Amino acid sequence: AEGTITIRNIGSLAGHLYATASYEEADNTYSTEDTVDKSADEFAKMLIILSYKYNGIEIKGQIPDVDGDGRTTIYDMVNDPNFAFQEDGIKWYSYDSNFVSGETATFYLQVQFDPAAGNEYQNDGISLDFGFLLKQA
Repeated sequence: AEGTITIRNIGSLAGHLYATASYEEADNTYSTEDTVDKSADEFAKMLIILSYKYNGIEIKGQIPDVDGDGRTTIYDMVNDPNFAFQEDGIKWYSYDSNFVSGETATFYLQVQFDPAAGNEYQNDGISLDFGFLLKQA
């Protein structure tokens, strides 16, 4: 799966652009005999990030392997300890310290569900949310 988000500074002043990501469990309402309820963290560890770009520049390599499994996943992205600041429990990551009026920013994310994951992940899932904050410079 892949997706692109483009945002624009429609204000009259430049600002500092921050972004955050979070997920929560979003399972189907039915089950089968061969499924086990997986947590949101367990499912996020199965979503391998193939590409993560900011304004066309690949930044996937900046995401640390938080759980030490040798790959970059949604779990790693959301739990990255290198955030700029935390406010009301939300971890904000810095992307642009001079996001000027009229400027656009594009985020691109491509993920793949781990093809080696077993049937125990059937009927499990997560809802992935992104947030953006522009603070006046």
